[in-house]
Amino acid sequence: MTSRNPGDPADSPRRSDYPEAGQGKDTKDKSSSVFLRPWLLFTPRSDRKMRSNHNMLITMIPVMLLFGVLIAYLVQFLLFKAEKTVASPYNRRMAEAGKDVIRGDILTRDGVVLAHTDVDKENNEYRTYPEGSKYFHVVGYASRGMSGLELSQNFELLTPHQALSEKIEKEVFGGDKSRGNSVVTTLDSRIQKQAWKSMKDWGIKKGAVVALEPSTGRVLAMVSLPDYDPEDIDADWDQIIADEGSSVLLNRTVSGLYPPGSTYKTLVALEYLREHPDPGDFSYDCKDGSEVIASVKMSCYDGQETHGRIGFEEAYAESCNKAFASMAVDLNLSEFVKLNEEFLFNESIDFDLPVKKSRFKLTRQSSKSQIPQTAIGQGETEITPLHNALIMSAVANDGVLMKPYLIEKVVDSQGNTVKTTKPREYDTLMTGAEARKMQELTRAVVESGTASKLKDADYRACGKTGTADVKDKTPHSWFVGYAGRSEGESDIVVCVIAENSGSGSRVAVPIAGEIFDEYYSE
Repeated sequence: MTSRNPGDPADSPRRSDYPEAGQGKDTKDKSSSVFLRPWLLFTPRSDRKMRSNHNMLITMIPVMLLFGVLIAYLVQFLLFKAEKTVASPYNRRMAEAGKDVIRGDILTRDGVVLAHTDVDKENNEYRTYPEGSKYFHVVGYASRGMSGLELSQNFELLTPHQALSEKIEKEVFGGDKSRGNSVVTTLDSRIQKQAWKSMKDWGIKKGAVVALEPSTGRVLAMVSLPDYDPEDIDADWDQIIADEGSSVLLNRTVSGLYPPGSTYKTLVALEYLREHPDPGDFSYDCKDGSEVIASVKMSCYDGQETHGRIGFEEAYAESCNKAFASMAVDLNLSEFVKLNEEFLFNESIDFDLPVKKSRFKLTRQSSKSQIPQTAIGQGETEITPLHNALIMSAVANDGVLMKPYLIEKVVDSQGNTVKTTKPREYDTLMTGAEARKMQELTRAVVESGTASKLKDADYRACGKTGTADVKDKTPHSWFVGYAGRSEGESDIVVCVIAENSGSGSRVAVPIAGEIFDEYYSE
């Protein structure tokens, strides 16, 4: 057996035992790459590396774009949609939360409890509505489904505002149910009760009232008739559903669509002012009977009213249909359509309750024969009482429309404020100069026109009446206006519609007057 010395070259590692850089597995892979892609033999190594980076970049770009879209959607969802989704009565998690949380209260701004959950000795829960039917549509109900604030504020009412340690303790050790947050509304109990009482006293079976502060957008009252005591909903549900004609579940303040009648002349007047900065040249001779304007037979109220020769202000104050039809057919149709779009027709109104879109059917291609009826608030134009109140709010607030809101704040079970709503501008709908001219027109309606019943009040009222024709029925009675203690002030806007009750000056005006009286009684 031959022995070798440790220093013998035969014992030293051979060169082939340790592959050099670029040999071995990497070399095999490269050989394979070259075998599969022979053109690489003619491509410099630096170019191959750049091409590889370029391919990676092309792959990464769509991935990053998709990732960015996902992030953007999540941000949008968290900011704008999460609470609404969570609050949905169809959300099973909220239904489960109701088993562990006692539903919070709903209150007026001045502390009147509108909805409360009582718990008896056997821990049975009962939702009570201490004010009965007075707040039925705005507060809603929480059985047989949900409606009103019970629905839109479902998340807050079932969310207890607790410290993390308290939540963990309840999860681990159990214990009594927590009470959800309470929702404090902007509603003023005095104004709400007066609006409800006035409608009842005047024998109004169907109609609505909206009252709000034009300077803030805070809603002070929302009344819709017919109404119902929400505590009787369960017992009387089948009867309510069977009586389709009553539409008792319809909140007319935000979901009732009506022809606006002459209240719509406010927008016609505004467009005329924009096209004729000096309206003093306008004149119209309102004679007996009817007149054909743009192929449409037009007459003033009841076909009997005659105004004689009147100017622009008198036509608005006395609500002359023929005068407004004649001025409307000469308007720039494109600008008039644009104005209606700016004033939220055919648009969703951002509010704490769902609001139906008001409808304006004229287009830039409409024929002139469609204009006369539209100009007097008839035809196919329809509006909600809330929207009508907002238009007048912009007039009262020097052209600035404030976002309407119903939620003043949310408080926990100990009365600590969780969050508050701050007034904010919705849009500027007209210039200050335009608003001041419209204020003069609405004041003339009270001074010498169809709302003269408000002339001698202790406050300064302004507004516009409306009498909206309904086929084969008595017309709807409208009034939308505002009041302040002195000239230049506007504290409250009130919109009244009394279905099938006659002229606006006969019914809606005195109802609004009673609400104004109550507002200024303190």
